[in-house]
Amino acid sequence: MASPALPVVLIAFLVSFFLLKDPVLLCSADPTDGFRHVPLTESNFLLQKPYNLASADRYSYSNGIRRLWVFSTDKPFKSDSSTDPRTEIRIKGYDYSSGVTVFVDGVMKHEAQGRGRSDFFFKFGVYGQIGESNRMESRWRDVKIFKK
Repeated sequence: MASPALPVVLIAFLVSFFLLKDPVLLCSADPTDGFRHVPLTESNFLLQKPYNLASADRYSYSNGIRRLWVFSTDKPFKSDSSTDPRTEIRIKGYDYSSGVTVFVDGVMKHEAQGRGRSDFFFKFGVYGQIGESNRMESRWRDVKIFKK
């Protein structure tokens, strides 16, 4: 004799399956609801790369894609810096002093509250680290900032 709970379990599975097949049912709200898009121009993008190299040696921008790379043997971005090598872009003009939420492809990836400082800013790129590869690269497109 079949367990009476079996049909309930089967129905729950089918409902879950159909919900997962339609992402609109899982997340119907736009992550940008309540925020306004702020304009970014090339003047907002400040390249930081190894101080002894030309920009083109570690950065390219073509067909809307920003490509940044760094080698483990590269110098830091300033001659007096003790940081690991990096090639990154700092977004100028939209510094902030409170929390931030980061979305990538419409999915929330990071949320942080302010820590009392007043000089936070957005950056993206590639960084040397402990045990890094010889060459590291990242590619970015459609970078946007939204403000409440």
